[in-house]
Amino acid sequence: MRKRQLLVATALLVLICTACTNAGEETSGTEENEPQPGEETNENDDGSASQAEEEPPPEKEEQHSDEQIDEDVTSEDEEEEIEENVTEEVVDRVLEVEGDNYVLESSEYGFSLDLLESWRDITTITESNDAPDTIRSFSIFYTPDHTIEQFFFSIDVLPADYGPEYLEGSPWIYLGSTEQYMFSYNITPEPTPEILEPENEDKLMEIQSMIQDELPRVIETFRIY
Repeated sequence: MRKRQLLVATALLVLICTACTNAGEETSGTEENEPQPGEETNENDDGSASQAEEEPPPEKEEQHSDEQIDEDVTSEDEEEEIEENVTEEVVDRVLEVEGDNYVLESSEYGFSLDLLESWRDITTITESNDAPDTIRSFSIFYTPDHTIEQFFFSIDVLPADYGPEYLEGSPWIYLGSTEQYMFSYNITPEPTPEILEPENEDKLMEIQSMIQDELPRVIETFRIY
């Protein structure tokens, strides 16, 4: 009787321990499957939960605004307009029309020279500072029909402290001086090969006449102010 009671008690103890062990495993499994606080889950089609993947931010596209393009176009137009104005100012300042004569005039250096009306269509005037020892040179070229470019003469501006004696032995011929500048002119030393061609004999005679007969009268009109 006593032995049977011990067996029953032992069997009962084993059952209790087994039940406790199974309950603990079920609790542990449930806790592993439960989402942690702050963790996002998504349900799949089969009802299972999966952690949501973060989508990468969209790439930024480079865009050129219409305003920037308009500003660039406006800037180019303004530069072209400024360039045209500068060219016109130089032409107006160098060559002005007065009656039947052309007037080569520079308010910057304070001189003027009357050019003949007959030279209007056969001469071209340029302004540069590339002549040796000069501050500025105003050169007149003989350009009949724009097929020949023959240097005719120039009005050259030099520093006043050079003095007239500086021109001795040079191709420059003294015209006058101010406190700042000394003025001279220079005649073409020789004809170009093109104008010496037989078919250009009439042009050669014309430029020779301009140098010998007309230029001395023009030089007499040189004025300093």
